[in-house]
Amino acid sequence: MPFSSAPAAITARTGKTVIDISTLNDSSHSVAVLAAGSIRMVGLTSDGDSADYATVQLTATGQLDFNYSQDGISRLPAGIAPGESNDLTAQAYGNILASRIVYDSGSYNLSILSVSGNPNGRPYELAAVAIDAEDSPPSHTSVQALVNGTLLASASSDTTLSLVHFFGNGVLDHTFGDNGIATFALPPGVRFDGHTPLTLQEDGKLLLAGYSYTETGADFSVTRYNADGTLDSTFAHNGTAAFDVATGDDFARAVAVQADGKLLIAGTSDSGGGNYDFSVIRLNADGSLDSTFGNNGRATFDFEGARDAAQTITVLENGKILLTGAAFNSADNAAFAALQLNADGTLDTAFGDLADGSHHLDGRNSDNLMVGAAANDIISGLGGKDLLDGGAGRDQLSGGVHADVFRFSDRDDSYRTNTDSFSDRILDFDPNQDRLDLSALGFSGLGNGYGGTLAVQVDARHTHTYLKSFEADANGHRFELVLDGNLASQLNASAVLFGPERQAGSSETDRLYASNATSELLGDGGDDRLYGGLGNDILDGGTGRDILTSSAGADTYRFTAMQDSYRDASHSFSDRIMDFDVFADHIDVSALGFTRLGDGHNGTLAVTVSTTGASTYLKSYDANADGERFQLTLAGDLSHTLTNAMFVFAQPEVAVAEVELVGVAHESTH
Repeated sequence: MPFSSAPAAITARTGKTVIDISTLNDSSHSVAVLAAGSIRMVGLTSDGDSADYATVQLTATGQLDFNYSQDGISRLPAGIAPGESNDLTAQAYGNILASRIVYDSGSYNLSILSVSGNPNGRPYELAAVAIDAEDSPPSHTSVQALVNGTLLASASSDTTLSLVHFFGNGVLDHTFGDNGIATFALPPGVRFDGHTPLTLQEDGKLLLAGYSYTETGADFSVTRYNADGTLDSTFAHNGTAAFDVATGDDFARAVAVQADGKLLIAGTSDSGGGNYDFSVIRLNADGSLDSTFGNNGRATFDFEGARDAAQTITVLENGKILLTGAAFNSADNAAFAALQLNADGTLDTAFGDLADGSHHLDGRNSDNLMVGAAANDIISGLGGKDLLDGGAGRDQLSGGVHADVFRFSDRDDSYRTNTDSFSDRILDFDPNQDRLDLSALGFSGLGNGYGGTLAVQVDARHTHTYLKSFEADANGHRFELVLDGNLASQLNASAVLFGPERQAGSSETDRLYASNATSELLGDGGDDRLYGGLGNDILDGGTGRDILTSSAGADTYRFTAMQDSYRDASHSFSDRIMDFDVFADHIDVSALGFTRLGDGHNGTLAVTVSTTGASTYLKSYDANADGERFQLTLAGDLSHTLTNAMFVFAQPEVAVAEVELVGVAHESTH
């Protein structure tokens, strides 16, 4: 199937952006708008058993910001269960704050954790205060970083809301409420969905959004309190208003105040048949619907035809309205979602994905790691030495200037069948500097397309070059990749990689730097420094006291001999890993015979932490005949995040019982 020429430039956007972090369930809980207009969303990513913190940064127009963390995304270990009562807030300078309710010694405490941007740093408690729980125990919590740098936190039960004000350093503001805590009686029937959505007006009045049940189901609920904790009788009906947004249930999860005093309430609404969408209403200052907004004060927005829910709403300086939360796809997998509206409640078509049906990723002038979604991606590296990986879908890739790597991680990333083509297309492959990284696919080299090789063919018009396998898998798929231009004579071993690039050091001290293609760095002897690139690299320091640093990607730190990293009774020759990524990296100690984490004896490795928390040690306490025992140092405190799944261990020996063979004579041992 021939490709058409490149489409004309499309400037209209959808107003919506979806960022899938890891094929897990991801949901944005908080957002910070930075000084340059960048949007930083913070939330949770969960596999169903545990959840971790995740951060996504977007440009002001809603695309991944590749100036942040090389791929626009970062993850931090949290060690929390999805069902626990937690809320998050993003601080503009990079920290994450998390609130939780802790029951200890007969009392309930509202605790605020500070999570630094260092993935190997353990969260610490910034502040804590006891909450009065005589009526009923608190079950929902929230934390917000206010514009002036102070913190507003809450704990609520079915009947009572406790609001606490802290200074930025975690010290309780005793001038707020009653010695730092303000208590509000909740209206009967008001409920909250997961956390407590609230905000303070400039006049000190408190707005609280949730939901209440009527005969027809759940409706948005909004309550306003005076600064003294009493209901504001000038607002709606004695301080509380309820609104039916869509045909089914409506659950409010966020509230914001515009500069003109109008109120915005956002959440999720069932538009019919259990299809929940982002929903938002705007109220006048007195609590009545603002009919100039959306459809008579209401608006709902669908992302990909499945469940969607807004968790935050922010009024930007230009008057536009930003909503963030989660959007599910057809596979019931949730992703971070952002949506931007004009002031009248219509979609902002200058924000989000381009309205051409494709998922776009546009790089920056830095070196970017650009990994597509399971969709038809259009990825443009632009400046920098980029690594582009389209993933599944029929993708269009352009590296731009400088030397770029185009990686294919699975044969089904680009393939055809007997009747259809799902081949990726590279628009600007330059064999003189760019490379195709096919090292994960298992092909042996260029050839006739059989026996594990790839054939090179050019179409009749000499406008496209094809890399093809003629051997189909069980599904009838055979790998195929399309390059613009006639490049047949220029594709060779330097342009097409079928295995890792290998760099070997010497017996002296070396510095080895991986390219952005899949690389294997071998330090050999000496106190070496090994630096991974954007690819999925293997770092093997060999003997000597080595320092190993990866970059992005899923990297493996390999140790093949005791002398690679060890200590004896008086000296340490331990290697140090500077930035182990617990979400992607692995430590390979299979050649040393270790079988699991444990107490450091009988083939296990113990995990210990330095007194300062600056280093984590992997140790064996069983020494060899030379008094050497394995020890490896990792930067940061990873004691609560390291698991057996992050290692490549030797397979433990399985004892096989001796079987008595009937009728077979045994040799005498005498």
